Order: sequence, then structure tokens, then C-alpha cells
Amino acid sequence: MHFAALAGLSSLRSLAVRGNYRTGAAELEQVVRLTRLQTLLLFDFKAALSLRCQLSRMECMEPLSDLIGLTALSHLALPCVGRAPGGNSRNTIPALERLYTTLVDGLPCLQTLDVLDQLCILLDVEADAASLRALPAAGSPLRELCLRGCMQLGDHAAEALAELTALTKLGSCDTSISASGVRALASAARLRELNLHGNDGVLADAAAALWAINSITDTGLRPLRRLTRLTSLSLDWCSALTNEGIEDHVAPLTQQALSRLSLHRCYRITQDVKVSLHYCIVHGASFSHVPASWPPG
Repeated sequence: MHFAALAGLSSLRSLAVRGNYRTGAAELEQVVRLTRLQTLLLFDFKAALSLRCQLSRMECMEPLSDLIGLTALSHLALPCVGRAPGGNSRNTIPALERLYTTLVDGLPCLQTLDVLDQLCILLDVEADAASLRALPAAGSPLRELCLRGCMQLGDHAAEALAELTALTKLGSCDTSISASGVRALASAARLRELNLHGNDGVLADAAAALWAINSITDTGLRPLRRLTRLTSLSLDWCSALTNEGIEDHVAPLTQQALSRLSLHRCYRITQDVKVSLHYCIVHGASFSHVPASWPPG
């Protein structure tokens, strides 16, 4: 796409460029002139998943400060988010509520997004527990977080996630969270949707995506009983789980709020488990497939 063609479209409120993987400073210079933009999608997440896209930090990092002037922007999808020069980008995009990206060079740069409500970081293999702790905790408005394919995020990262007190939806597909991490997440009392599945055909090395999540055993599910507000739970690819673990530790949640459970590729679990799940909708290897909603994790 020739971004120069945007000149004169000063009233434009929404812009989506599909199939885009790299947006340089010259292109952004044209975009920031569209000061009424509320939605700016410069990255195609579905294409990234199908192509198993891994972007180079050195090639495409763009600091949020490059978008100064888009004061009405509330929804942004950008391939990579970099640090602002000098590390100061306070109130760069004051209205931004939703941010989807693949790589974040230093999560502290997100602390300037005071009203951020939804954050999706896809396939960032360098994100770790230390970087997660840079996210604001108490008082943060962040309610929905997707960390799909962030393989370095393990049990210490789960402890940091539990400190995000407003979090209601968490997707940690293809991370390295194990049973200990589940115990930490159980303190996130406001969680309503939790996705812990291990692999969805995203990563090039499927075996690598399975090593940690499969360590969640029946007893590892016990802490989930504390999440009494949980309405949706995905345990896909947790191949060590059996009917006993679901009946003992997940079924009690159906007496609270749980209404949807996904057990795809949990090969030791049979349809008999449905008896203990009351009116909960169960999806699994032998059940009909339901497309995933946001967050894509």
C-alpha cells in the first residue's frame, strides 16, 4: 500500500492494512496526520499465525512516540513496539484501550498507556517474568491479556500476572506455565476466562510448546477451585489430565459460574466426565469444534 494515498483523508476514523508486517517511519509519518483515527490496524494477526511469523526486533521496532498526535486512537495493532527515545513517552496515546502486537522491546513503555484495557502480545519469545513485572499492577485498568506463544513465560511470570488485580481474561497459550504457575494464578480472584492450553499449531516446534503445559496433572488443578468467578476454562493439550482431576477440581466450579470447558487433545479424558459437569458446555477431541474468540490464546 502507498501510504501517501492517505493524504487528504483527514476525517478518516478507521484504517486497516491487511498482510502488513513492517511499517517504517516514513509510512507512520503519513498515518499520524490522520488525527481523527480511532482504529489503526497495521498488522494482520491471522496471517501471522498461519505463517508462524517471527519478526526481527532490529528491523521493525517502532516506539509509540512515533504516533504522537493520534489523541483519539483507542485500538492499535502494530507489528512491534519499541522504546521511546530517552525512555519518555508519557501520555503518547492517551485514549488507547486495546493494543495488539508481536514484540515489545521493554514492557515499561506500556506503563504510559493509562487506560489500556486489552493487551495482546503474540509470539514474543523474549518476554519473561521480569518484563511482565514492569506492567502496572494495583490500580491498572488492564482487564484482558493474551500472551500467546511467549515461551519464556513460566511460573514466575504467573506470579506477576496474579498481581494484575483488574484482570478478568487471561490467555497463556504456548507458554511454559506449569502446575506451580496455576497455583499462583489462582490468587487472581477476578478471572472469568482462563486459557491454559499448550499448543494450537502455532509454533514451528510443536513439541517445544507441549513440554511445560503437559506437566499440569490432576492435582495441579486443585488451586483452580479458588477461581469461583471463572466462566470459561481451556485445558487443551494437557495430556496428563484424567477424568478424576476434572471431576475433583473442575466440576465444583460448575456449581459456581463455569459454563464452558475445553479439553481438546486431553487423550486420557473420556466423555464420561460430562456426567459430573452438569450444564457446562464441554468441547474436546470427540466434541464439536468451536472457534476461539479474543484473546487468541
